[in-house]
Amino acid sequence: MNLTEERDRTINQFTKSQFDYKIRLDNELYRHITVRGPDSMNQWHDIVSWPDHLCICGDMGTFTFSRCEDMFPFFNHDKVNIYYWAEKICFTGQCTSPIWTEYDSNLFKEELVEYKEELLKENNDEHLDKLEEIQDQLDGGLDDTSEEGAYEFMYRINEHYEHCGIGFKKPTYNFVWCCEAIRTAVKNYYLTKQ
Repeated sequence: MNLTEERDRTINQFTKSQFDYKIRLDNELYRHITVRGPDSMNQWHDIVSWPDHLCICGDMGTFTFSRCEDMFPFFNHDKVNIYYWAEKICFTGQCTSPIWTEYDSNLFKEELVEYKEELLKENNDEHLDKLEEIQDQLDGGLDDTSEEGAYEFMYRINEHYEHCGIGFKKPTYNFVWCCEAIRTAVKNYYLTKQ
């Protein structure tokens, strides 16, 4: 399953859930919405905004975003924009890796297959050892490869490998779910204002 399908599956699961929205505070830039199921506390969450910030907290995690003075318009869209919204997460303390992603060996495999295809197109005998190493890695079970091992392998076989963006990581289920929860709560907020 590719990342778009996985994101869409998470969002579809969210939209099948029934939630009650209660506006607890609505004072210009200061807002507080509590969201919970009608008969349960399962997956409850609060969305709180104050100047330049919006925070979601609850069963699925806590994420604080900062982008503009009023964050509600920022999240008032028809679709979740995972990677752009992730850029707006505020981190407190020290964090060695983003809390919104997790390692995915399928992304490592895709990168290996892509690099192998590039080498095959060059049709150069100098690449035979690399091609053999890549095939051994592909045949050897990538699921057992750690994130660190994946990067070490890529740097070893490709001296020009550049790690860009989030590399072999995908957004976590909880992060996607929380983004959809924010989007939906903000949309419902504006519907009550019409």
